[in-house]
Parts: sequence; structure tokens; C-alpha cells
Amino acid sequence: MRSVGTIRICNVCDSNWRPRADDESVSTNRTGDHNSQIDLTKYRRRSTNQGRWLAGVRKRIGTQLTAAVILLLIVGVGLGGATLSTSLLADNTDDSLAPTDDQEWTEYETIAVFRNDDIQPWYKTNTRRAVDRVFIEEDVPVTLGVIPAVNGADSPITDNGRTCGYLRSLLTEHPGQFEIALHGYTHDQRTGFYNGSEFGGIDPATQQQWMTTGTEILRTCTGVTPRTFIPPLNTYDTGTVEAANTADYRTISGGDWFTTQYYNETGIFAAGGLVHASEGASFVDWERDELHSQAELQAEFNDSYESNTLHIQMLHYQSFDTEADREKLRQLIRHIKSTDTAFLTVDQLTTGLQSGNIRETEEGWEIREPLEPPANSPDRLEEPSGIDRLLSVRAVS
Repeated sequence: MRSVGTIRICNVCDSNWRPRADDESVSTNRTGDHNSQIDLTKYRRRSTNQGRWLAGVRKRIGTQLTAAVILLLIVGVGLGGATLSTSLLADNTDDSLAPTDDQEWTEYETIAVFRNDDIQPWYKTNTRRAVDRVFIEEDVPVTLGVIPAVNGADSPITDNGRTCGYLRSLLTEHPGQFEIALHGYTHDQRTGFYNGSEFGGIDPATQQQWMTTGTEILRTCTGVTPRTFIPPLNTYDTGTVEAANTADYRTISGGDWFTTQYYNETGIFAAGGLVHASEGASFVDWERDELHSQAELQAEFNDSYESNTLHIQMLHYQSFDTEADREKLRQLIRHIKSTDTAFLTVDQLTTGLQSGNIRETEEGWEIREPLEPPANSPDRLEEPSGIDRLLSVRAVS
């Protein structure tokens, strides 16, 4: 069986590369046509200095103009427009959006989302489960990017009942904490689109077929229908967005570096009927080929916190083989927990924005809690049968 490694991204030249088996690396300049600029209002992940400057301007001019601008964004994903569904800054004048008796608005400086990619069977199973335990013990939600057919179309994840049973057990035993997302189809690099992509640069019909087949495999495996698509190598094109839209996805989550070039957007924005929630933080320093230091990880989060921008943190479970490695993950989580920050999955973030239960303010973010049940709630699980039922009860991987 083969396993999926990670794609390295150079912070200096903005190129990426895949390690060879002999540990040599090949790097080339990024290629591919740039998409024309999309004229959309967006939530931009700012650099520290730019973020502080914009935050100061926003506080000086107030929220009236900002609310009016963001209202242009908010007409509804899935209606064919590249927009969200409700204003995050407008005053709550709609009685239908008023908090119920068991809901109230809670203020936060920022929102943190953890995205754990490359979930797959047969590869570093103990490490994968150990990383899950960190999130369970810290009671923090996480989006799991699951590869449906890492060993090819003839060997889907459903061939490994133990992995599927284990994923089901995460959903039933820890409701609302784990989101199942589709992470590509086979995770192979198929094209040189933006220096490497599985979906980007592939004809739309083939992309649609992969999207549909991968979604069905994951539904059969986990019992839930994913609503977040995570493209391998963080790259995708308009055909990918169209395919995901047709397959009823709500969110596509690539990389900040990519959306900056392809869409001239970063952070969270809307285009092609989907919410694009781009990760902007990685645990690995790809130039050194090692995890960032604890100080570097915390400093990167602090940048987001001080500028009130969303912090979407990418990780790959296979990078956390040792207790010392996992301690870095745990310590970053605890550092974030020590601040005024909300933790959400990707889908919880999108659902909250669309429903109006999450909104941006002058000083940060407000969330009307408790949020509605996520897409991967246990009540939406399809009942497994035969050996799958046994394995889901045993929760072995």
C-alpha cells in the first residue's frame, strides 16, 4: 500500500514540491493561468501590520459603511451567486434572527479552526488516533480531511472496515466535535496547475465524476454526507468549484497562498456559489522540513488574534509521530484556549455565517450560542450494517 505524504510550500519563493522517496526534493516555479479578479466583498486574512492598520481604520469610521459593503456579500450560497447569506455586521433588526430563549450572543476576539488533512487507512494508524485523542482530551473541534481512495479507485477506504468504524465512532461518541470532509479523490498530483494539483486543470466532467464518486465512498464509510471539500495540494480551479457546488458542498478549503493568486482573495470569501475558507497557518516549516517551534506557532496565532482575523490552522496527522510533536499541538491549543477565542469546524463556521449566527463586529466576532447541530451530527448518521456495525461499536482502527 502507498501512503500520502504532504506537499511542501516555500515561504520565500512560494513554490511547492513533493519529497521523493530518496528524500530528494524537486522545486519549480509556480505556473498556471491566473483567474480574472473576482469583484467580491470578502473577509481578508491580513498580515499583522496591515491588520492592525485596517482595524484602526475600521474603528475610526464605525460599522455603518462596513455593514453596507458586507451586505453585498450576503445573498445566499447555492443560489448561483458568489455570496454569503446574511450580513455579519448589520444590526440585528430581523426578528427571525433574534436569539431564542436558549441562545445568546457571545463576543470573541477571533475564531480558530483546525483542519487535519490526509486521513487515510493503513498508514500511521496509531499516530492518527493519538492526534485525535489530543483534540478529544482538549475538547476542541476539528475538521478531518479524509481521502476516499488513497490507493486508487479499486481500493477505496470502505475496503478497510476498521477505519470506517473508527470514524463513525468519533461522530457518535463525540458529537459535534469531528467534521468529516472530503479530501480529494485519490490525492494524486495529476497536473502542474499552480505547481501541483489533483483537480485543478482537469476537465470539468472528470472532476465531477471524482467528486461524486469520492462523496459516495465517504458517505458509505462514515454514514454522513460531507459538506466541506479540501482539495489536495490546496489548489483547485473553477471546474472544481462547479463540481463541488453540484455535489451540494457548502465550503471549499484550500490555501491562502493559492487563493491570493487565483482569486485575488484570502481568508474567507465567496465565489462560484461556495464559501472559500482558506487555511493560512501550517504546523510544518517546509524550508526546514520540521515542525515550527512553539514560539513560532503561538506568534502566528497571535497575529490573527491581534488583528481579529480568522485563524485556520492546517495540520497533517502523520507529522506528529512522537509525544513531543503532539505536545506542540496540545500547547498551541492551550495557548489559544487561554485567549478569548471560539473554536469551530469549517462547516460550523460556514453554517454560522450563512444563518446569521456568526457575525463580525468592530472588536472581533459574535456567535449566537449554542449553534445549530453540525452536518455530521449523530442523528444524521446512516445506520451501518453487518461487519460495519460491529466495527463501529468496537471502534478499532
